[in-house]
Amino acid sequence: MPTVFIFTAHDGKLDIGTDGNRARLNDYLKTHEGKKMKLQVIDSKRSLSINARYWAYLNDCEEETGNLATDLHEIAKRKFLKPKFIKVKVEGKMEEMKVPRSTTELTGGEFSEYLMKLEAWTGIPQRTREELGYLAN
Repeated sequence: MPTVFIFTAHDGKLDIGTDGNRARLNDYLKTHEGKKMKLQVIDSKRSLSINARYWAYLNDCEEETGNLATDLHEIAKRKFLKPKFIKVKVEGKMEEMKVPRSTTELTGGEFSEYLMKLEAWTGIPQRTREELGYLAN
């Protein structure tokens, strides 16, 4: 299950931001001492705050349904987004492949519509900004 922390690039360094975010990160790192982790940097059309709220929602859905948040993300992309077609060269021949569209390609309005469809489909309400606390910006 992905854990989301918000960072801003500032003077070539990661700015962790608020004390709440910093404390969460410190607690997380303490509980994962000595473990290998993967850092994925997402530079998307939507804000980092909206992205963090999305993954918090998927984590809530995971807790409620037992399905992994990453699986729910992949399923929802296929269910609610029009696929895109890409051409790939395989064994010397060009083939057109249908792949799911990435949520990072969505505009703010499209992403809001996607979230509403996801919420209606799961029947699980999104938490408010206040309930999420550290994602209130």
